[in-house]
Amino acid sequence: MSLRQKEKMSIEEPTVLISGGGPAGLLTALLLAQHSIPSTIIEKSAEADEWNSRSYSISMKDNGRLALQTVPGVWEAITEAAMLRTGIHITPNNEGKQMKLPVVPAQYSIARPLLIQCLESFASDSERITIQRGVTVVGLSPTTTNTSPSVDEYDANEQPPQVVQVKLSDGTTKSVTHVIG
Repeated sequence: MSLRQKEKMSIEEPTVLISGGGPAGLLTALLLAQHSIPSTIIEKSAEADEWNSRSYSISMKDNGRLALQTVPGVWEAITEAAMLRTGIHITPNNEGKQMKLPVVPAQYSIARPLLIQCLESFASDSERITIQRGVTVVGLSPTTTNTSPSVDEYDANEQPPQVVQVKLSDGTTKSVTHVIG
């Protein structure tokens, strides 16, 4: 690789657009930041997650725990906010008689809004993570590696995210065609 190619690679830093500021989006941004990869999280809610119908409890099993432990300080903050679940109370067949089923090994459990609040506090402290609230991606189109995506609409108070490509869960690559606020 020539010196010019190395200089070009160091100047052109990838940027990742993450659609959704829930636990998965925030953790993805934190993991990318650890590798010096900047990201922009676009979240449709104008305000942080409130207690609502999606305020369920999330149990931290091995995969989630291991991912959270890779970001310094995150796991410790979450275990302080979470509760240690050693059992689950159930009422079988509406008999009115409760049974306690043990959870072995014990797992930490945390309400979704509290988990988001914890992860967002770490994301907000990172220089490599930008969170834009009240913004929705409304369209994606196929792209090639030589094409830059266009961002047609965005919140007038914010700069549009500078996006190179969006990689979807099925492995396809698309570009952003519209972002609205």
